[in-house]
Amino acid sequence: CGLPGLINRYSFSILLIHWAALHVIVKDFLHINVMSGGVVWGCLVMIVLTLLFSLVGGMIIELVLVQPLQRALAACVRWGKRITPTAG
Repeated sequence: CGLPGLINRYSFSILLIHWAALHVIVKDFLHINVMSGGVVWGCLVMIVLTLLFSLVGGMIIELVLVQPLQRALAACVRWGKRITPTAG
């Protein structure tokens, strides 16, 4: 699986949270910007930290919010199929 597999699995959640990870956690809370340690080093650190925090946040969103909602929706669909009369 590895890191590429995790990024692939949680890509939508990562997409949802990456802006907050970059601007709130990396820039505002950790005070890391492009000029931290030079332009190249600052950019690399920001990219790595944003990916790390986005991955962790994406995993949390997926496990706490998305998967339970998917299970609830699937249960509602199964229940709806059970009570809907079939034409015949």
